[in-house]
Amino acid sequence: MTEADRTTETPKKAKEPSYSITVEATGDILELAIRGRATAENAAEIRDAVIDIAKDHQKPLLVDVRGLAGRLSVSQTYYHVRNQPPAPPIHKTAVIDLSENAEYDKFHEVTATNAGLMLRYFNTPEEGRAWLRE
Repeated sequence: MTEADRTTETPKKAKEPSYSITVEATGDILELAIRGRATAENAAEIRDAVIDIAKDHQKPLLVDVRGLAGRLSVSQTYYHVRNQPPAPPIHKTAVIDLSENAEYDKFHEVTATNAGLMLRYFNTPEEGRAWLRE
């Protein structure tokens, strides 16, 4: 066998996740912080991870995305919300985001509400917690 006939397979390096989720169950609210980068390619993966975490706790959610760079386009957001897989109902969800994303946040909030989700955006965790406890 010549050198040209040999093939060596280089082991594929596992792809590093482009985001992380930390979870803190405090009292009556489940708080998640998502950090990293959101893309059209990983948006469904992030959503599904949040749904899986929520199913295990059955509490209202406070999701802090201020450390998450990138947002879907308007059309991608609409498609993403309207084409969610069937999942058990999730309690109220307060999303904390930067004020610079207010236009996107409002569109996502309206689209999610129209799809039957109880989701609202806020700029501070305190505002989100107050709404979740109403």
